[in-house]
Amino acid sequence: MPLFYNLIKLKLGFISQKLGSISKTGLFPS
Repeated sequence: MPLFYNLIKLKLGFISQKLGSISKTGLFPS
Protein backbone atom coordinates (compact mmCIF):
# COMPACT_ATOMS: atom_id res chain seq x y z
CA MET A 1 0.00 0.00 0.00
CA PRO A 2 1.56 3.35 -1.05
CA LEU A 3 2.36 5.89 1.62
CA PHE A 4 0.27 8.71 0.12
CA TYR A 5 -2.78 6.45 0.23
CA ASN A 6 -2.35 6.05 3.98
CA LEU A 7 -1.94 9.81 4.35
CA ILE A 8 -5.14 10.45 2.39
CA LYS A 9 -7.02 7.92 4.55
CA LEU A 10 -5.72 9.62 7.69
CA LYS A 11 -6.73 13.05 6.39
CA LEU A 12 -10.22 11.88 5.42
CA GLY A 13 -10.66 10.29 8.84
CA PHE A 14 -9.57 13.50 10.54
CA ILE A 15 -11.90 15.63 8.40
CA SER A 16 -14.89 13.34 8.98
CA GLN A 17 -14.14 13.33 12.71
CA LYS A 18 -14.02 17.14 12.73
CA LEU A 19 -17.30 17.36 10.80
CA GLY A 20 -18.86 14.89 13.23
CA SER A 21 -17.84 16.96 16.24
CA ILE A 22 -19.14 20.12 14.55
CA SER A 23 -22.50 18.49 13.83
CA LYS A 24 -22.72 17.37 17.47
CA THR A 25 -22.32 20.96 18.65
CA GLY A 26 -25.19 22.03 16.38
CA LEU A 27 -23.20 24.47 14.22
CA PHE A 28 -23.56 22.13 11.25
CA PRO A 29 -27.23 21.10 10.85
CA SER A 30 -27.57 17.72 9.16
